[in-house]
Amino acid sequence: MRSEGREVRDLINTLRSRAAEQELNTGASVPKPVMLALTLVDRLINQPPSCIGSMVDLACEPFFTRCGLYFHRGSRAFSVTQKKGRRKEEEEEEEEEEEEEEEEEEEEEEEEEEEEEEEEEEEEEEEEGRKKMMMTINKKKDEKQNVV
Repeated sequence: MRSEGREVRDLINTLRSRAAEQELNTGASVPKPVMLALTLVDRLINQPPSCIGSMVDLACEPFFTRCGLYFHRGSRAFSVTQKKGRRKEEEEEEEEEEEEEEEEEEEEEEEEEEEEEEEEEEEEEEEEGRKKMMMTINKKKDEKQNVV
């Protein structure tokens, strides 16, 4: 449990340092509730569940879920660990699905275009055939008229 507590403290320190870097880079200050929540969880790590009220859970869990963290409520202690890129994986999966759908749509459109082109070619060939037939018929008529 102690090593898990150290890992979580390291994670919290990393989040704090990222927040400080963001503040330096963008000039935007990190909201106080964020820093307070980090401090609160840092103090609650490895405390027995009886020390943690349901209000703390209700107040902190949505924030940490948004930050990519989730709660463990064990029989002996309370801890927070980092999600392993679940959001990124979900986003990548969604993007892949969208790309696949787009590719399928493009393929369908291409097939439809090819079919239309084939139909147009067939119609043109039929028209040419009709023209040739008409020309032959006209030639025969002309020949008959010339003979008579």
